[in-house]
Amino acid sequence: MVPRLLGPALVDCFDGFRRRYAFSGGPVELERLHVSVCGVFQADALSDEAVHFWKMVGGAIRCEQFELIFDRALTYRNRKYRKPFVLEARQGSESMTRLAGIISTAASVFRGDAKAKRLSITPHITLAWDNVHVAEESVGPFCMPVKEVALVHSHVGLSRYDMLGRWSLVP
Repeated sequence: MVPRLLGPALVDCFDGFRRRYAFSGGPVELERLHVSVCGVFQADALSDEAVHFWKMVGGAIRCEQFELIFDRALTYRNRKYRKPFVLEARQGSESMTRLAGIISTAASVFRGDAKAKRLSITPHITLAWDNVHVAEESVGPFCMPVKEVALVHSHVGLSRYDMLGRWSLVP
């Protein structure tokens, strides 16, 4: 089966789940869909020093472009009322783990740490937040080319993102 490209196909996918599971809300807007590699800063205020540090890390990333193939849908469990309904990528996750390692290594070098943190990544895209539980099932597959990384300030709970930097991966 040939993977379909992301975008409108995700809307169709979510609509199928909405009919079957009675989601109360709509999907996340297409322009907000993303795959997080790693959280880099968590505090009440984002300092200029932290932004500068992570921009240096972003500029040091050297990684080849790759594709993620999203082929599973499920609800992640958490303690909150609204839970993330996601698509997970099994294919390409090694490449995402490698990218996370490159980011971690660059951060360690700039910090002067002797050893980088080992990060394990389960690439996923959150399609909706709801109280509906969906057990894991096959979907798609949906293909997402990964051509860049971005430093994004997520205003948690406000559905707002500020783009702080973007870096292209190597073709």
